[in-house]
Amino acid sequence: MYDEEDTAEQEERRTEKLSHFNDKRTDDQLKIMLKELIKLNYIAADTSESDFIYYLSGRGCKPKDCLRWNSADGMGVVLAVFINYFYGEESKKWKKGELIFGKKHLGQSYTQSLDNATYSSHFDKMKEIERKMR
Repeated sequence: MYDEEDTAEQEERRTEKLSHFNDKRTDDQLKIMLKELIKLNYIAADTSESDFIYYLSGRGCKPKDCLRWNSADGMGVVLAVFINYFYGEESKKWKKGELIFGKKHLGQSYTQSLDNATYSSHFDKMKEIERKMR
């Protein structure tokens, strides 16, 4: 028999799994990442550390609002570079990114970054962020 409550609970669990990445870095390392992303003007300067840590690791309480990524390119290509660089091995990375940042078509945006040498400097910036977190 079809049970609407079970279906609602199952949907909530699926959504919860997609509401964050599964980063194993320490909170201190994620705070460094946030600081560097703010310095580069990639993410809103008023982003709370606790929201950022939840969305990247699943630790803490789920925030009400998405993280605000500054899309200077208007398409979220740099965001897609960020997601693929740090979370490329995660299943459903693009869906998670869309839910976390409220941006659509991230997979397509990433494909555009591969076709455009302009975005190679952003890959280098991700490497630098990673180096600072060590």
